[in-house]
Parts: sequence; C-alpha cells; structure tokens
Amino acid sequence: AVLMVVMAGLPTVPAVPAAAEEEKPVETAQAAEEEPAEPAKTKQRNWRVRFVGAVAADDNGIVATSWTGPHHSVSVGGGAGVGVNFEYRYSPRMGFEMGAMALGGAVTVGGGKKYPYYPGVEVGGYVPLIFALNYHPIKDSEIFDFYVGPLAASTIVGGVWVGDDVNVGSRVDLGLGANLGFDINLGKKSRWSLNSGLKYIANVTGSENDTRVAFDPLIWTFGFGVKF
Repeated sequence: AVLMVVMAGLPTVPAVPAAAEEEKPVETAQAAEEEPAEPAKTKQRNWRVRFVGAVAADDNGIVATSWTGPHHSVSVGGGAGVGVNFEYRYSPRMGFEMGAMALGGAVTVGGGKKYPYYPGVEVGGYVPLIFALNYHPIKDSEIFDFYVGPLAASTIVGGVWVGDDVNVGSRVDLGLGANLGFDINLGKKSRWSLNSGLKYIANVTGSENDTRVAFDPLIWTFGFGVKF
C-alpha cells in the first residue's frame, strides 16, 4: 500500500508521438526542394556608343561662285574623317540614334583639263550632325544586329578660299536621307561589337545663289561599339 501511494505522487510526463517526430523533417525537405530559386537579375543595357572612321563618296558636289566661265567653279569631292554616335533602344526593335562626324573634303577648283587646279585652296570640312530612327528587324539577336531607317542632319560646310578673289563662307544646311548598318557582337554576352554602315545625306535647303552648296554624300562608316 505504501508503494502505491509513492508511485501515485510522482509527476507524469506526456509522451510525444513518434509519428510527429518522423514526419516533420520529411515535410521540411520536400518544401525546400519544391521552392524555386530566385532568378538572377540581368542588367538591361539599352545604350550603345559607336566610334567610327568615315569615308565620303565623291558625288561631284559644286560650290558655285560669282565668276563666269566653266573653269571658275569649285568642286567639293569625297573625303575621310571620324565620327561617334549614340543609340538608345527604347523597344526590342526600335532605336533612336544621334551623332556627329567630321569629314575633310577634297576640293578641286576649275572645270576642265586646261585649268584643273588653282593655288591657295583651303576647305574647312563637312560636319553633319545626325538624328536617325533605326528599325531592327532581328529581335533579341545575341550576335548579329541589323538596322535601317530614315535620318535628318544639320550639315555644316566649311568655307572655301581660292586666293584673294573667291571666298565662299561657311553655311549650315538641313539634310534628309537614310541610315543602314549592322553590329556584330564579340560573343553572346559581350558588351563589345564591331560595326559598319552607310549613310546618305541630301541637302534640302540649298539655294540658287552664288554660294549654293550641292554636296550630297554617301558615307561609309566602320568601327567598334560598346553597350552601357
């Protein structure tokens, strides 16, 4: 009887079900396996800058003077130079480009074999400031990117001096034309690329005055670019 009284006075500890201890780690492991990993964030690079060399084709542009006679005209031919442009891709297929180039013109004074050149010729150069709207037909291309579209340009033609008698001063014209080019990325994830293209600019504000400028060049560009 004494033993029964002592046993009744001892505290009792509730038993934990074995099934609960076994199932909890299994559920936690399954939840960890089913939960998807957080995707890595990729930085969007919508800008590309292109550094180019440029060559303008000779289209026999004429800077007319007040002199009479065929051998007193001034012919501005093709030249070479450098340029830079920036393009912003505001959608996968559309981009806006702005840039500038500086081209030195080849100047010939005279209109025939008898008077091909005159001494003392200087030219300030041809500088177009270009604004273009580019359409990219190939969407999300990782290597090759092609673009084409219209452009507008503010063209600055430097002054031409022929001795002390002929002086055609600098002037600014409005040009309209077309832009075509492509970029080749140096790897699928590379920011760097090679590029080349053609730009045609036709001056639309030339007048019939003595200082009329009719230089509508086709310009070939080539260089490299980088996204940022």
